[in-house]
Amino acid sequence: MKFNIYLFAITMELSLSCVSFGVPLYARSLGATDALIGVIGSGFGLSYIFSALISHRITGRRNPRNILGLLALLYAIISGVYVLVEKPAAFFFIRFVEGFTLGLFWPLADSIPSWFAERKPGYMRNYNAGWSTAVVVAPLLSGYLSMFYGLRSVFLLGLAFAFTEAVVVFLTMPVHLAVHETERPKSTGFGYVRPAFVNAYVTGTLLTLYPAWLNQTGFGYESIGILVGVMGFTRTVSFLLEHRIYQHLGERTMSTGYALCALFALVPFAKGFLLQLFVMAGVGVGMGLLFHEGLNLALEPAGKVLGNTSVFETALGTGFFFGPVVAGAVSVFGPFLIFPETAMVSLVQLVPIARRG
Repeated sequence: MKFNIYLFAITMELSLSCVSFGVPLYARSLGATDALIGVIGSGFGLSYIFSALISHRITGRRNPRNILGLLALLYAIISGVYVLVEKPAAFFFIRFVEGFTLGLFWPLADSIPSWFAERKPGYMRNYNAGWSTAVVVAPLLSGYLSMFYGLRSVFLLGLAFAFTEAVVVFLTMPVHLAVHETERPKSTGFGYVRPAFVNAYVTGTLLTLYPAWLNQTGFGYESIGILVGVMGFTRTVSFLLEHRIYQHLGERTMSTGYALCALFALVPFAKGFLLQLFVMAGVGVGMGLLFHEGLNLALEPAGKVLGNTSVFETALGTGFFFGPVVAGAVSVFGPFLIFPETAMVSLVQLVPIARRG
């Protein structure tokens, strides 16, 4: 069986997205407050920061196929452990272990597009489209599954996808891989850190406190799944069309991503399902542009790919940590403040861009 980068990316992200959908809603059903849900979400980012930072030292000198396969199996076990939780505070510790595991997995996975010396054009685009498609599918599956079988069934679905990922890796991934330059090279330095951080900061809040807020304001699991799925859909579309978008916007692509992510501030003012749908569509495009541009920059220097993707994923982990924990703290003064606070982090990035322009 031939290795398929799209299948590899979508399967693991399906597992992560199912778990991410279930954690805040299950914690809420067990009595967790917004502040506690924010702390639970920050546990993931806290461990992700450290494991992503050292991932290239741990995984860089070993067979990537075996490492990725074993990490996928470990994540399957973690997904299953969630089913046993009866007190919401326990989610923090499991989320912490989950973040550490994925902090080792994703930097290695992000470097895959540069491993194939004779890869097809658009290889990175297919990788990004793969995991982003999962963000569309997983919330919809999870929402409907929760309606009929309860929230614990979502974690079992995550377990099944993670196990499938391990099978895909062990059976199809080549053993010997070669480093290759990336598409559209640029002179970057660490220019990929800010878009990665902002993307994760918004994502961290969106996947933890946003579903809980929707549920608290009367939205059902089905509607929540659709709204989060629409965000994932528009992010996927932005990945697939990124080259065309870049041709039209050029250097303004990054600033456009920041501006669209700032639409998150409109969440408490968007009354009704259709307006929420509009906001999520715009935010999804913004996150897609930031992630794709950031990863493009991280993959530029040949020979430094794994180290750069470690830093890239560390920036993501930092955003995953601070997004939920700051939003959870802000929620004490009013749940609606979560969204303008999160959007402000994105808007601030436009200031240095405007000064340079």
